[in-house]
Amino acid sequence: MFLWTAGAAALLLRLLLIFRYRFDSDEPQHMHVAWAWARGMMQYRDVFDNHMPLFHILSAPLFFVAGDDPNVLYLARLSVVPLFLASLLLVFVIAQRLFDRRIAAWATALSALLPPFFLGMLEYRTDDLWVVCWLACIAIFLADMEPPARAVVAGAFLGLAFAVSMKSILFGIAIVVAVVVTREAAGHLIAFLATALSVPVAIAMFFALNGAWKEFAYCVLWHNASAPFDHVWWRVLWVIPMAPLTVAIARRYARAEGDALVVRRRLFVFLLCAVYVLILSAFWPILSAESYLPFYPLAVLLITPLILRVRFVPVVAASLLILTTAVQARVWRDDAHDEIALIRQVLQITRPNDQVMDLKGESLFRRRPYWLVLESITHRKLRHRALRDDIASALVRSGTAVLASIDLPPKTRAFVRHNYVPWGRLWVAGQRLPVIAVRGVNIPFRIAIAGRYVVADRTGLIDAAIDGVPVREGVELNGGWHHLTVSHPVARPLIIWWGVTRSPNFFAFLCEIEEIRRVSSRLLRPCAPLSVHPGSPSDLP
Repeated sequence: MFLWTAGAAALLLRLLLIFRYRFDSDEPQHMHVAWAWARGMMQYRDVFDNHMPLFHILSAPLFFVAGDDPNVLYLARLSVVPLFLASLLLVFVIAQRLFDRRIAAWATALSALLPPFFLGMLEYRTDDLWVVCWLACIAIFLADMEPPARAVVAGAFLGLAFAVSMKSILFGIAIVVAVVVTREAAGHLIAFLATALSVPVAIAMFFALNGAWKEFAYCVLWHNASAPFDHVWWRVLWVIPMAPLTVAIARRYARAEGDALVVRRRLFVFLLCAVYVLILSAFWPILSAESYLPFYPLAVLLITPLILRVRFVPVVAASLLILTTAVQARVWRDDAHDEIALIRQVLQITRPNDQVMDLKGESLFRRRPYWLVLESITHRKLRHRALRDDIASALVRSGTAVLASIDLPPKTRAFVRHNYVPWGRLWVAGQRLPVIAVRGVNIPFRIAIAGRYVVADRTGLIDAAIDGVPVREGVELNGGWHHLTVSHPVARPLIIWWGVTRSPNFFAFLCEIEEIRRVSSRLLRPCAPLSVHPGSPSDLP
């Protein structure tokens, strides 16, 4: 009865957190790629991504049907609920083949409630499908099938794992070690590996035939493999305590009493779990929390028999896991709102053909002017100067007037601060000028991003002229120096990209900009308003 109650609580908590748990930066990155497939673009060639394509291709129909609606973020999370349930079903199947039905039920429940697994599988990410493929591969290895068929089917699931993530090489190594030690289907290891490798080879051929081999190879292989190392060497020291411990526990499994087939299978699963986490922790160049998702369910099902030896411990453990998950996810807060609000604001002021600069695709429904995504590997390469910071050039070249983040490399961030102004959660191309106390003068200013601009102050749009052209309805400006003329004194005029006039919060954001300026001025150094006089660009600071 308690297991059913815990399962229902986990499901209800998951459905609640789909709409409240904060969006990880990887989620909109994957959504952006799936959206690109739905819009007829090709992954790697048209949008950068450093993952294999199967998950995004399978998700594309959702974005085709849903359209450019921010609520698709919630739908995307709902779409991976079946993958979470499939992973739990596979945990049950594996545990039942190793132990009994009672242990399998508890192993499934504890896996479902384990906070890092619960919250990791809650997010819309490639790892959801990756974990399912991994567990399915193991379940097939433990099935009562003819060895040749078992090797081919298990290899097919490992191949699907490769089609989701190249990190599946860790799975391959773990399986080879486990097969060699236990002799489980050892005679068909070549058939297993050949089947597994045929899937990524077929995917590579598809992109090569469609003229995207160079981009595919860079994104999936070279971009990840060429990342500079940052203090990774010390993690190799994990081998010192973990390797002897792994050997000792493996020997304990091998010497256990019972059916020889069951003993061998338990040892097989333990080696998969141990070898995977050992290689990941000690040798994998880039660690991430989601990389441990395949480890958690195997570790839980191996530990569950020990937990069940003490009465009431399973019930207490499950209760604590539910409570810990709720607290860690801050269920009382709506942390998902910020991402939804950002996308809504992007859609309000831009049109489908407008480009938006973001870090990893968080603006979701707009193309990016810069091919690379600014995730940890790219930031590391920029920091080590393995990549040149030419983002500002891309912004100018594409005429990108909207940025979704200013968390950019230092050179680009300085460019943005000089040529964009904050607008709600975004940054928009524009210039803030000093107080103009004299009418009829020509005030020089420089625009870096070519586009259509209007002139406003805290009261709204104002009558003015740029280079002698009235700008009430906006005027097209090329990059470079221009002159503003106003017919009356103006308090801090704002030259800003005209798309912001579409915003329903136009006047509120104007006041917000003025408040930011006022606070900044007071914190830096109080000063009297300046009277601007005609001058040349060289006179400006």
